[in-house]
Amino acid sequence: MTIVLWIILMLSIAAVTAVGVGLLRTWTLKCGILDHPNERSSHEVPTPRGGGLVIAVVALSSLAAAAWWSGLPIPYAYVIGAGLIVLISWADDILSLSFLIRLCVHFLAAAIVVWASIDLYQISSGSIRDLLLIAAAIIWIVWMTNAFNFMDGIDGIAGLQGLVAGFGWFVVGYTAGNLLLSVIGAAILAACAGFLVWNWSPAKIFMGDAGSAFLGFTFASIPFVFVHQNTPSRLGLIAVGAAFVWPFVFDSVFTLFRRLIRGDKVWRAHREHLYQHLVISGWSHPRAALLYGAAAVVSGGVGLVFGAGDLTGVLAITIAAAATAFGILAATALSVRRSKDVQ
Repeated sequence: MTIVLWIILMLSIAAVTAVGVGLLRTWTLKCGILDHPNERSSHEVPTPRGGGLVIAVVALSSLAAAAWWSGLPIPYAYVIGAGLIVLISWADDILSLSFLIRLCVHFLAAAIVVWASIDLYQISSGSIRDLLLIAAAIIWIVWMTNAFNFMDGIDGIAGLQGLVAGFGWFVVGYTAGNLLLSVIGAAILAACAGFLVWNWSPAKIFMGDAGSAFLGFTFASIPFVFVHQNTPSRLGLIAVGAAFVWPFVFDSVFTLFRRLIRGDKVWRAHREHLYQHLVISGWSHPRAALLYGAAAVVSGGVGLVFGAGDLTGVLAITIAAAATAFGILAATALSVRRSKDVQ
C-alpha cells in the first residue's frame, strides 16, 4: 500500500471512530453510565465513560480485515487476550468490578499471548532462566495494561499517548514490510485521533477501562505477537515500544515506588501521579496532556531513529528517556512550588 492509501485508510478509521464514540456517548447518557466526581477526580461534572470501547472494536476489526484481505494468519492469541481485556474492562466500566477479578483476567490474557509466542522466542521451557523470562514477559504486559488505566486521569492524555505510540508502531511495521503491525499501529493512531474529538478538554466522554486497558495491553503485547523476519529483534522491539510510551511508564513506576517508600497502600486509588500534581497545582488538562505527548514524541522519535539493536541505539534511548523524565519531574516540581508560594 502506498502512503496515500494509508492516509485515506487512517482518515476513514478516524471518522468511523468519531461517529461511533458519538453514538456510544448518546447511549451511555441514556443508560446513566457516568463517571461521577469524587475527591480523587480531576473533573467536576458527571461525564459518560467507556468511549474507549470504540477504539478497541475498530482496531481489532481493522486487524481482522487486514488478515482476511492479505491472507496472513490472524494472531489469535493476541485477539483472544485483547478480547478478554476489553470484555472485563467494559464490564468494569458498567458494573465496577473488584480489582482482584480484573487482575486475574489480565494475567490470563497476558499468559495466553506469552505462551503462544514461546515458539517465536525459541524457549525450551525447561530452565529457570526460561521460566523467569516467561514470568517477566507476563508481568510486563499486566503492568502496562494497568499503567495505562492508572494514567488515564485527565482529558486527552491517554488518547494522545495512544496516538503517538500508534504512529510509532505504524512506522516500525511499514519500514519492515510487516502489514499486520502496520495496520494495528495505523488503526490505533487513527482511532485515538477520532476519539480525541470527544475526549479533548473539556471531555464529553471518558475513555474508560475498555479503552485504556486495551491500549496498554496492545502496546505491551506487540513485541511478542508481531515478530516478523524483517522486523527488528524482539528485545529491540520491547525497548523501542517502551520508548513510545515512556512518559506513562516513567510516571507510573516513579509514583509506585514513591508510594511504596512512604508505606502507602498502593492498591488504593489516589491522586499522586505527576500529571495529577501538575493539574492540582494549576496546569490545564490540555497543557499537561501536551507535555506528556511531547515527551513521548521525543523518546519515541529517538527510538525510531536509532532503534535498540546496538549499543548506540540503547544509549540514545536511555539518554532520551532520562531527559524526558527529568523534564516531567522539573515541570512538576516547579509548578508545585509556585502553587505553594501563591498560597
